[in-house]
Amino acid sequence: MDWYTQYVKGVKDQANLRKNPAITRKKDLKWEKTGMCPSAIIMHPKINGAVAQTLMAFMAEIPPGTKTGRHRHNSEAIIHIMQGKGYSIFEGVRYDWEAGDTISPPANHWHQHFNTDPEKPVIYYAVTNDPLMESMGVLVEDQGELIEGK
Repeated sequence: MDWYTQYVKGVKDQANLRKNPAITRKKDLKWEKTGMCPSAIIMHPKINGAVAQTLMAFMAEIPPGTKTGRHRHNSEAIIHIMQGKGYSIFEGVRYDWEAGDTISPPANHWHQHFNTDPEKPVIYYAVTNDPLMESMGVLVEDQGELIEGK
């Protein structure tokens, strides 16, 4: 197949994205324990065929009195705290937050999130541009400390 035919096929394939899910229902979220914290993918082009091809969205829980794994990535992330209170450490600097606050770890900064409530979990919603970075072949994710059991 010549390059132009491949190009046109690719354009048509992009048009087929409109057939992919534009909505993820709460009942369809699959919560899993990971080395970072319990979480559920909401939309990701490779995991659930989401319409958005350059972004991913997920929800995560930090159980009472615990923390996430320590990590860094060169992608951008926006994290909205939906429930709970705690703090994050970005390269050694502490940032306190509570429900309704939004945080964004600087790219390539080591960071970790902590739940300061001994009784209630923190629930947050995050959006990253990991799929964009991955498609360009430049995504870097480094894991430091993982949570117990992983």
